Amino acid sequence: MYPDFHPLISFSIPTGRRYQPGGIALASNLGDSAEYIGNREYQEEDKPRDIDWRSWSRLGIPIVKEYQEEFFCRVALILDTHLSKRAKKNEDFEASLSLAASIADFLSRQEYLVDIFAAGPQIYIMEAGRSLAHFDQILDVVACLEPCKENPFSLIEPIILERMNRLTTLIVLLLDFDEPRRQFLKALSSHGVGLKVVVCNSSIKTLPDFTSVADYKSMTNDIKLVSARDINQGMESL
Repeated sequence: MYPDFHPLISFSIPTGRRYQPGGIALASNLGDSAEYIGNREYQEEDKPRDIDWRSWSRLGIPIVKEYQEEFFCRVALILDTHLSKRAKKNEDFEASLSLAASIADFLSRQEYLVDIFAAGPQIYIMEAGRSLAHFDQILDVVACLEPCKENPFSLIEPIILERMNRLTTLIVLLLDFDEPRRQFLKALSSHGVGLKVVVCNSSIKTLPDFTSVADYKSMTNDIKLVSARDINQGMESL
């Protein structure tokens, strides 16, 4: 069953742009060419597959189709499913899924490429955005998730780091802020991408101050603490 969620009106994320080889077409699994921008005369380094045969026939000289490879904002939404002792088990877990649905809904209405990473009990990886997948398919993944008894970060971290060179922003939804999660964020933040962290835990009142810790300086301005009650009541912005 899909989680209930409240649509977000605004959601600020630290973002950038990185080159995605092949442009929109490749990123959307529609082929290995980039965005078509026009025709021009054939040059020695051009690929034969780009030849526009009709234009060649009409003009009497070799003509090729010209493409422009593009840069995109590619966002990873990373979902924590490990319930620690301080989490209010089902309450916080279900609320975090609702928040994940709210964020995915917001991103699906923007021009982002979105990668979903989650573990619980299996590892789930899904690429969405720019015609890659519909919002309902993202909800299908979220609806499949279950709480993990074991810490999944050692499993999911290498998978994310493998793809880090394509990502511009990481949105991490955590259920706690213990040492394993701190180490996980430390590994992610060391790669220089935008990082937004939301901790969904109804037992924590405040988060530690990391402003003086160099390893976390890239994320200290965008870390939020929310409770299950906050999420269930509905938040218009985050």
